[in-house]
Amino acid sequence: MATVTSVDVVIVGAGMSGLAAAETLIKGGITDIVILEAQGRLGGRIHSVPYNDGSIDLGAQWVHGQHGNPIYHMAKELGLLQQRPLYSSLHGMVQSSTEWLDEFYMPDGERVPRELVLKASKIVDAILGECWELSSIKHSYKSVGEFSRDRFATHVKGMKVDEKEAKVIESVYRWIRMLELVENACHSLDHLDINGYNQYTICGGQPNVDFTNTFGSILQPIVAVIPTSKIKLNKPVNKIKLKSGDYVAAPIIVQCADGSQFETKHVIVTISLGCLKANAASMFDPALPPYKLRTIERMGFGTVNKIYLEFTDIFWGEEVEGIQLFPEETCEADLLGKDIAANWQKAIVGFATLQKYGHPKALQTFLSGHAAEYMETLDDDTVIDMLMQRLKQYLRRSDLPRPCRIVRTAWHGNPYVRGSYSHIPVKASSQDPNNISQPIPSRENPRILFAGEATHPRYYSTVHGAMISGRREAKTIFTFQKQKEQVKY
Repeated sequence: MATVTSVDVVIVGAGMSGLAAAETLIKGGITDIVILEAQGRLGGRIHSVPYNDGSIDLGAQWVHGQHGNPIYHMAKELGLLQQRPLYSSLHGMVQSSTEWLDEFYMPDGERVPRELVLKASKIVDAILGECWELSSIKHSYKSVGEFSRDRFATHVKGMKVDEKEAKVIESVYRWIRMLELVENACHSLDHLDINGYNQYTICGGQPNVDFTNTFGSILQPIVAVIPTSKIKLNKPVNKIKLKSGDYVAAPIIVQCADGSQFETKHVIVTISLGCLKANAASMFDPALPPYKLRTIERMGFGTVNKIYLEFTDIFWGEEVEGIQLFPEETCEADLLGKDIAANWQKAIVGFATLQKYGHPKALQTFLSGHAAEYMETLDDDTVIDMLMQRLKQYLRRSDLPRPCRIVRTAWHGNPYVRGSYSHIPVKASSQDPNNISQPIPSRENPRILFAGEATHPRYYSTVHGAMISGRREAKTIFTFQKQKEQVKY
């Protein structure tokens, strides 16, 4: 017969939201808890690993914004952050050309002057800025893709530029659209709901802040509060059910894949939206309400993967911070087409150099959507071949050395994550993060609670959104217990 352990609170998942919930509960006096983590490590989508004499991030990498961001404030107080500016050309955050140390290339190998790229980026950023402003006016646009195409056409029509400059502007527009796919973990900007996009809130200040080491360093001060006996690794949960009766008083049984069981008053479910999509219909007994199942199904959860390439020589020049590749005119259509096997590498639109992270001979790139998913099915040699082919095409150099090492992620194929982070697609509602977050049966009687980045209406897709959501659900339990005490007396 399976062993049943009784605790006050079970937390399913030891990513940032689960750890933040546990830390908050313990600091608030609720110490009879257990965290059940399916994987053999803590952190979830925060995953820092050793690399040469240092480390790299396979998951979360930057603190997104400063003002009002609890990750930033904690990391700053602990001295975990670098204070150097980080290049970004998204959402009106273009820096001056004196700070831009990237090289830019057309598909035919033409190198584009940074000054032209800067000018074009400001135009495209202005269009994205107009997109954010739609939250306060009435409009008929449904997707970010539809709006950006319409506004770009209007901008270009009214511009007086020569043929070369017009070509650069169009190329930068396509490039930033591809960067937005990574930013939002989606297949196409035409799939991205414009109201949901506008609902996302950017924390002010520097948009992307680096850790001195890696993102994993933020976990240490949180985990230090949680006794190791409270954390159970390699404990995937396959069932959450009422023992008997209804949610008013009946205990909840949390059953693990290894047969062990935990009886509890409250469960905080912090697994990824990808895992909820795969398991929500069978994981809960009684079944989740239809509205919550519909919300989980239609909310977006895409894949973004990273690839690190290490070389024996720095062929790009020590002063260069990035090699940016302006995509082909048909790039987006090709990546949505049926022949992803022939086109997946077109999702690679740039490489960052890593000398400022202590890895001077390494390059890093990102890819998203179907291309990221397909890349996971290939062997290392094939991935290296395709990436080097792309670099040789753009740099017009057949003599580029072959990497001596590759490290890459496979978030889509991880059964305990099944992707990277959430977005709100056209078919969904901007209220979906709130709908997912609603406790069962209610916030007034919170027996099964939900946390994670996908449950935060303004900070979905971020680690700080995950942290805030974990704290939120812990506080919901505090409020419930306080009300119960008041009723007693």
